[in-house]
Amino acid sequence: MKKTIFLILCISYSLVIFSQKKDAVTTLKKIYDSEISDSSKFVITTKIAKLFEKTNKDSARFYFQKALNFSIEKNNKDLECDALINLGLFEFHSRLYVNSITHFKESLKICEKHINKDNEARIYYYLGYCYMYLYDENNSFENFIKSLSISKAISNKSRIADNFRAIGTLFYDQENYEFASKYFKDALAINLELKDSSKIANNYIDLGNALSEAGNLKKGLEYYEKSIEILKKLNDNIGLGINYNNISDSYKELKDYKKANSFLSKALTLAEKEKDKRLLSVVYLNKAAIENILNHKKLAIKYALISIKYANEIKALKFLVEDYKTLSKAYKAIGNLKKAFYYNEKYSSLNDSLDKFDRHKTALLFKSLSELEKTNLKVDKLALENTRVKAKNKNEKKFIYGLIIAMAVFAFLLILINGQYSKKQEAYNLLEYQNFKINEMHDEIEKQKNYLENLNNTKDKFFSIIAHDLKNPFNSIKGFTELLLENGDSYTEERKKKFLKIIASSTTKASELLNNLLIWANSQSGKIQFNPEKLDLNKQIVNVCTFLGAQALSKEVEIKTNLGSDIFVFADKNMINTVLRNLISNAIKFTNKNGLIEVTSKENEHEISVEVKDNGVGISKEELENLFSLDSKQTHVGTANEQGTGLGLLLCNEFIKKNKGELTVTSEINKGSIFKFTLPKL
Repeated sequence: MKKTIFLILCISYSLVIFSQKKDAVTTLKKIYDSEISDSSKFVITTKIAKLFEKTNKDSARFYFQKALNFSIEKNNKDLECDALINLGLFEFHSRLYVNSITHFKESLKICEKHINKDNEARIYYYLGYCYMYLYDENNSFENFIKSLSISKAISNKSRIADNFRAIGTLFYDQENYEFASKYFKDALAINLELKDSSKIANNYIDLGNALSEAGNLKKGLEYYEKSIEILKKLNDNIGLGINYNNISDSYKELKDYKKANSFLSKALTLAEKEKDKRLLSVVYLNKAAIENILNHKKLAIKYALISIKYANEIKALKFLVEDYKTLSKAYKAIGNLKKAFYYNEKYSSLNDSLDKFDRHKTALLFKSLSELEKTNLKVDKLALENTRVKAKNKNEKKFIYGLIIAMAVFAFLLILINGQYSKKQEAYNLLEYQNFKINEMHDEIEKQKNYLENLNNTKDKFFSIIAHDLKNPFNSIKGFTELLLENGDSYTEERKKKFLKIIASSTTKASELLNNLLIWANSQSGKIQFNPEKLDLNKQIVNVCTFLGAQALSKEVEIKTNLGSDIFVFADKNMINTVLRNLISNAIKFTNKNGLIEVTSKENEHEISVEVKDNGVGISKEELENLFSLDSKQTHVGTANEQGTGLGLLLCNEFIKKNKGELTVTSEINKGSIFKFTLPKL
C-alpha cells in the first residue's frame, strides 16, 4: 500500500514539474512575440533552449541553433559569439567534445577580432577541458595557460582560480601530486578571498585526492571532511556523492572495508537521486572492487556489469578498464574460464590502447612550463612591494611624483623585459618540445628499421631453405626418376627398388619441409588463428604417436607413453598437435636403431607438463644456446641420413608461447635429449 502511495506521489510531482516547465516555455514564447529589441529576443530564445537542456536534447539544440541563426541574420557579432559559446557548452555537457571545440573556435575568432578579452579567457578555459576529456593533454595545457595569462591581464580572479584548478587536475592525472597540490592550494587561496563556498568545497576535494594519492591518507580525509561541511550547507548532492566515494577509497587503502562500503552506500544513494551516470559508474566500479577483495565474487560481477553499462553511456574508458579487470578476476575465481578469458582480452586490449597516449611524455613539458608560472609569481610580488613603498611616501609630493614616474618607467621596462623573457621562454619550450618529438621520431624510425631488418633476415632464411633444403629432395627425385626412365631395363629389380625407396624418402622429406614452411610462413604473417578450447591432452598424445608409428617402425624405434589420468588443458588443438608431431618426429629422426622414446604427461598444483625423451645422438652445448634462433639454423642429419632445417622447433617454441606455456630442452651428446613443454592448468 505504501509503495502504491509513493508511486502516485512521484507521478503527481513529475506532472507538476512538467506542467510548470511547459507553462514557462509557453510564457517565454508569448513574450518573444511581443518583444521588439533583438537582444531581448536572443535572450528569450536562449532561455527556452536552457529549459529543454536536461529533458529534451533535440529541442534544446534547435533553440540554441535558432539563437545563433538569429544573431547571424541581425549581423550582431556580440550575440553571435554568445550563441556559439552556448552551443559549445551544450555539446560539452552532452559529451560531444569535438562538436564543442568547433563552436568554441568559431566564437574565439569573433572575440579576437572584436577584442573581448573576458570571453577569450572563458573560451580558452572551456577548450582546455574539451581537450582534457579527449586525452589530448598538450592542447589542454596550452589552452589553460592562454586562459590564465588573459585572466591575469584583466584581473579576473575567479577565472585565475579556475585555471589553477584545471592545471592542477592535469598534473594530478600525470600522478605529479606535488605540483597538483601546489596549483590546488593557489586556487583555494583565491576562492577563500572571494568567499566562493562551492569552489572552496571543490578545492578541498582536489587537495584531499592529491594528498591521498601521495600516501597521506589522514590529511586527505581532513580535507574531505571540510568539503562535506560546506556541501551539506549548499545541498550539493553530486559533490557529497563524490566526497563519500573518495572517503571510501581512503578506507579501502586502509583495509577498513566495512567503512569503505558504508560510504559507498551513501554515495550510491545520492548518485541514484541525481541520476548522475559518471558518479553511478565509479561507485559501482568501487563496490565491485571491494566485493572482489571480500571474495563475494557474484556481487562483484553484478556491480561491475552495472558500472560497465553507465561507463559505456558516458564513454569513460578508464572505468571500463578497471571493470574488465575485476570481471576477469571474479569469473576466474568462480571457475568460468571462458568469460574470464573474454574479459581479460578486453581489459588487455583497452589498457594497451590507453597506454599509447603515453602521458609521461607531456610531464616534462608541464614541468618546464610551470617554471614560467613561478617567474610570473615573482613579478607579482615585486609589483606588490612597489605599491607598499608608494603608500609609505604619501606626504612627500615631489618624492611621490618622482616615485610614480620611476615606477612607471620601471613597470614599463619590467613588462618589456618580462614580455621578451616570456617569448624567449615559450620559444625555448617549443624548441625543446620539438626536439623531444624529433628524438621520439628517430627512436620510432630505429624500431621500424630493426623490424624491417628482421623481416629481411627472415625472408633471406626462407629463400635459403627453399634454395638449399627444398632443392635437394627434388633433385634426388628428378635424378633417380630419369635414371629409371632411361636405363630401367638394364637395372636389376633390387636396384630399382633401392632407387624407389630413395625417391619415396625424398618425397616424404619435401612434404614435411613444405608443411613446416607453410605453417611457419602463416605464423609470421599472422594468418594462423588462435582458437583455444578444452582438450584431452592424453588423447592428442596417443593420436600423434599412432600417426608416427610407421616412421618409428621403419627405424625399429619403440615409442613408450607414460600418461597421467584425465589431463585436460585450455589450448589451441592444431598448435598442440603440431608441437607434439614435431617433437616426437625429431626424436625418431635422431634416435638410433632399436632406440627408445618415452612420452610422459604430468600434472601438478600449478601446471601441466609433457616430456619427449629419447636416447639418441643428443645436442651439443653450442647448438643448445641457439636452438630456437632463426639466424643460426643449420641443416641437421638424422641417424638414417634424414634431413632437417630446425623450422619445426621454431614453430614449437612459438606455438607453446602463444598458449601461455614454455618449451625447454636438456641434452647430452650420445646420451639423448629431453624436450619438455608446460601449459597452464585448466
